[in-house]
Amino acid sequence: MKILFVCKNSPYAESSGVEVKIANLLRCLAGIAEVTCIFLEEASTGPRHGCETILHKAGVLSRVNKQVTRYTGHLQEVLIAPKSQKRRLSEAIGRMTPDLIWLEFGYVCHLIPFLHQFGIPVYYGSHNSQWKLDYEIWRANASPIAWLKMAPFIALYWLQERFFMRLADLFFCISTSDMEYYGRFIPRDKLRLLPFFFDCRHLHGVQPYATDHPYICLVGSLNSYQNFAAAIYALEEIWPQIQSSLRDLRLYIIGALPQENSREYRLLMQKKRNDPTVVLTGRVDTVIPYVKGALVNIVPLTLGSGVRTKIIESAACLVPVVSTTIGAEGLPFENGKSIILADEPGEFAEQVIGLVKNAKRRRDLSECAYEAYRRELSFEAGTGAMGKLFAKERAE
Repeated sequence: MKILFVCKNSPYAESSGVEVKIANLLRCLAGIAEVTCIFLEEASTGPRHGCETILHKAGVLSRVNKQVTRYTGHLQEVLIAPKSQKRRLSEAIGRMTPDLIWLEFGYVCHLIPFLHQFGIPVYYGSHNSQWKLDYEIWRANASPIAWLKMAPFIALYWLQERFFMRLADLFFCISTSDMEYYGRFIPRDKLRLLPFFFDCRHLHGVQPYATDHPYICLVGSLNSYQNFAAAIYALEEIWPQIQSSLRDLRLYIIGALPQENSREYRLLMQKKRNDPTVVLTGRVDTVIPYVKGALVNIVPLTLGSGVRTKIIESAACLVPVVSTTIGAEGLPFENGKSIILADEPGEFAEQVIGLVKNAKRRRDLSECAYEAYRRELSFEAGTGAMGKLFAKERAE
């Protein structure tokens, strides 16, 4: 089988959840098919973790050509594919004659009517309930300028979801809750459940981050509003309670910081207040050493949708997780057995303190999480599930 994979995000810099998800999806697809990729924006860094062995690029299409048109250009691209993109896609299809075209994430469904002209099935893979997440972020954002700038996108994203996503021949959802959401406006016979599969084979040689003090970690780019809100929630409500009980412990917040001098950046710096127990790493090439070195990974998300890469990575690294219920949405981990869920800040802090003080409890929790990961979310599980899925679709 030959698959043409079209996506806006390249999987080169595996420091963000979206890129990690794409990279691992490609690994699984490459295990059962010949995959050729087209990315609708330029990659900024070189391939990592074996991606170069599966990415046979038919071309890299620039998303926006001029800095001055970044905002208006992005508005336009949500609904209209530039002629240059259509030309390059046509050339790639003519060159490789794929059996199917896989569109992945990022509001690219407006390409489906164009791609259907070639008589090839078009599949679409989602990462979350996209408009629902963006709408929640839009409503929660306290910055009037950001709120106004994002408003046109919210309207256009709604159009994408209601009018274009339903045109895919198959639509892959990341969780059962997402299937329920998309089932409101996409025909049920087109929906399929496709979990986030993660290849941990490259993790074994990665050494834990070395430090002279114990720490817990919070992972996520703070440029994403949901991660920023989680960090502020942790600093305001959870960390003071943990730190008062465990004074030698540190909190590492791992991920890109908000743009300097932005409202979010100033608020973050204010909450940190030069506190030496809080470490802001900024953007890192890979979060894995930091996750491996942590006693606990905390996921205090209060809004969002989709599956958290950070929780799957922690399970693969044998690091226990304390999360809010929404943070662990869609994952096969059982509360109290392979993950701990807590939605109130006092309970959240208490659970983290208990884990830090109890090495056996941390080990038992992480081992159960690893077994659930290996059984349902590993690379081997992913290639097997995709092989069965494509075999069934061909048979039908």
